[in-house]
This record gives sequence, structure tokens and C-alpha cells, in this order.
Amino acid sequence: MLRQHKLVQLVCCVLGLLAWPLFVLYRRPTFVYPHILNMTSEDYIPSELNEYLSWTKAYAFTHVNHKEQHMTILMGNEAGDLDSAASAIALSYVMNHRQSYFTTKYSLPPSVYVPLIQTPRSQLRYRQENLLVYRSVGISVDSLLCVDDLGDLTSTAFSAASNVSLGLVDHPSLRPAWKGSGIGNARHVEVIVDHHEDDGAHEDAKLRFISSPSREPVGSASSLVAKLAMESRPNGIIPSKLADLLLSAVILDTRNVRGSPYARE
Repeated sequence: MLRQHKLVQLVCCVLGLLAWPLFVLYRRPTFVYPHILNMTSEDYIPSELNEYLSWTKAYAFTHVNHKEQHMTILMGNEAGDLDSAASAIALSYVMNHRQSYFTTKYSLPPSVYVPLIQTPRSQLRYRQENLLVYRSVGISVDSLLCVDDLGDLTSTAFSAASNVSLGLVDHPSLRPAWKGSGIGNARHVEVIVDHHEDDGAHEDAKLRFISSPSREPVGSASSLVAKLAMESRPNGIIPSKLADLLLSAVILDTRNVRGSPYARE
């Protein structure tokens, strides 16, 4: 009888080991990748902010092997302040969820807009104000795509030939590190949203929204992104977590909403 009991225990143990991989696969989070589905439909895009960022990050890596779907990398400047990060995240969120609006109004091609934080992952800790705001809106830093996640920025993987465009927020022109060289490595800037002085770069960008301090001073790039976000939505209402992210950036970049713009070039 004891031997039979031990045999039953052994069988149960083996069955448990066999079933565990199936349980893990079942529990594993799944992402619907844009290269599989028709991304002109906005229904497949996650609405929860952290899940959305995990989704765009996963797609950026997937695009290496699935270049048939157009990708636009939206990046802030190298300083990596909250205005840059929030602008990149929020603009990508709005442009993905309201793609039909931006495609129609600005003649932009259908694309997956991926936000990029131009700060190495190991240096995120130096921007404690960013981390505090991320936590408050439910963003995990593991969900962020950081510049060192991409490897060599001069690679043809980020060229127009690879079906990739670039978007700039909180700076008006492409930095040298992103300028490809050689045949088949041209870079195309499709989007600019900035509040620094317009240096005349990328005048062919289809969405070129620059409020220069010398002409129309604006305290933060996030203010401009918020304006675009409200204009793109029928009721003008921005999702609450996204609004909190943008408002936090506005307050920090304008030194608590002071009268004159904080950033000038």
C-alpha cells in the first residue's frame, strides 16, 4: 500500500513537471505585433500606459526582422529631462491611437510610433524627478526603450531604406550620432515638435511644429504635445495618466509655470 502511494506521488510529480511549461506559456503576456495585423486600425494598441510602452519596445526589436511595416522612432534630446521623455512617450501614444487623424491632417504614412529615451539605461537613476513621475503614472523603467538598447545608431537598421523614419521632440535637428553615412543609410526626419529656436533643419518634415522663443515662446515641448493631443481627439480629452505625465513635465520645465520659457537656444 505504501509502495502504491509513493508511485502515485511520483506520477503526480511527473505530471506537474510536464504541465509547468504549459502553465508558463499560458501566463506569459502576449503582444499583438503590428507587422501581423493591419495597423491602420487603432483598436489593437494597448491603452494602459505601461503596457503600451512594453508593446512599442517589443515592436522596435521585432522591426529588425519585419521591415514591411513602417516605424517612426520619436526621440527627445540627449539631456533626458522629463520634458523630453514625456513628449516622446505622449506624442507616440497619441499618434498611434489617433493615427487616422495624423495621417489625414499631415499626410503622414501609416506607421508605428516608438518612443525612445535618449539616456543610457544605467543613467536613468540620475534623473530622480523622472523616476518619481514614472512611478506616479504607473510606468516601469523596464518598459522604456533606452538609447543603448538599440546598439549602433549608425546602422542601416535606422535608415529610410529599412522603412524607418525619425521624429524629434524637444530639439529641432538631428544630432550627429544619428546621422548615417554611406549608400543606403540616409535618415529621414518626418516629425518635429519643439520649443527651441528653429534652426531651419528638416524643412520637409510633414509634421513640423516649432514654437521658437524669438517668435512664439512656449515653456515646454510637452505643452505643444498636449495641444496636438487635444486637437486630435474629438472631445479634446486626454487619458488621465498621459495628462499627468505631460503636466508634470510642463511644471518642471517651466519652473512651476513661470511666465517666460525656461529653455532657450
